[in-house]
Amino acid sequence: MLNDTISGSCSTDVRLFFDYLRLPCAHLDLDLHPHHFAETYRHNSILGMPLNTVVNSAYSLVGTLWLLRIWSERHKWRDHPYFSRLRYYFVMFALVVFCYAPISLMRTVTFNLYWALLDQWMTVPWFGFVFAWGIALIVYEAFELLPQLSKYKSKSGWYALMVFAALISLSAASYPIATMKHPLGFEICIGLHVIGVLLMGIYHVYRKPSLRWPFITAVSACCGFIVMKQLDLVLAELYAPLFRLFSGHFFSKLCDALQLHLVLNFFYRYCIESSSAQSSSAKRSVSPRRKKSPQRRIIDAAVPEVAPMSAIASGR
Repeated sequence: MLNDTISGSCSTDVRLFFDYLRLPCAHLDLDLHPHHFAETYRHNSILGMPLNTVVNSAYSLVGTLWLLRIWSERHKWRDHPYFSRLRYYFVMFALVVFCYAPISLMRTVTFNLYWALLDQWMTVPWFGFVFAWGIALIVYEAFELLPQLSKYKSKSGWYALMVFAALISLSAASYPIATMKHPLGFEICIGLHVIGVLLMGIYHVYRKPSLRWPFITAVSACCGFIVMKQLDLVLAELYAPLFRLFSGHFFSKLCDALQLHLVLNFFYRYCIESSSAQSSSAKRSVSPRRKKSPQRRIIDAAVPEVAPMSAIASGR
C-alpha cells in the first residue's frame, strides 16, 4: 500500500514537471503531427511511416561500425600519440551517434513533445561536440608550437579536455535559453553552431591541406541534411508518387547519418596526417650520418685535401 502511494505521488510529480515544461515550449514548431511529414501515414500499421522509422537505424549502424573500427585498430590507437590522445573523443562521439537512434525513433513513432524536445536538444550539442573537438585540437597544437607553453606540454590533454567540457556545456545550455526566448531559437542556435564548425574546419584545412576533401564531403552531407529536411513537403507537392514514399525527411536522415560518419573520418584523417608529420620530423631531427662506402673511402684517401681558395690567396 505504501509503495503504491509513493509510486502514485512520484508519477504525479513527473507529470506536473512535464506539464511545466510544456508551457515555455508552446510557441515552438516541433512537428508533432503526421501532416508535418511528407511520407504517407498508415493508420492501420504499427509503423505509421515505415521508411522514416527504419532510417533511424542508420545512426546505430554508423556508431557500431566506428566502435568496431576503434576496437579492431586498438594497437594503432595505443602506439600513435595522436590516436592515443584522441581515442576517447572518438568513442564518446560514436556512442552518442549510437544512442541517438532510439530517441529519433521514438519521436517518429509517438509524435510526443518530450521526445521532440530531446531530439532537438541532442542535435545542437552534436554540432557543439564537433566544434569543441576542433578547438581541443587547436589547444594541443598550441602546447606543441608555442615555446611559452612547452613546459606545460605534459598537461595539454587536461587543458584541452577542460576547454572541450566548457564548450559542450555552453552548447547544451544554449538550446533551452534560445528556444524559451524566441520561436526560431532552435534555428538560430543551430545556425550559429554550424558557422562555428565551418570556421573551425576551414582553419584545420588551412593548416593541413590534405584534409580538404574530407572537409568538403562532410559539408556537402550537412547541406544535404538541411536542404532535404526543409524541402520535405515541397518535394512531395512536385512529385508525389516518389516523395510521398521516399520523402525529403527520409533523405535528410540518410545525409545526417552520413555527415556523422564523415565527421569521424575527418578527425581520423587529421590523426593520420599529424602522426605522419610528427614521425617524419622526428626522423629528420635524429637522422644518422650516412656511412661511406669502401670505394668512397679509397677515393678520399687517394685524393689529397685541397686548401680553400681564400687560404691560397692570402699566401697561407
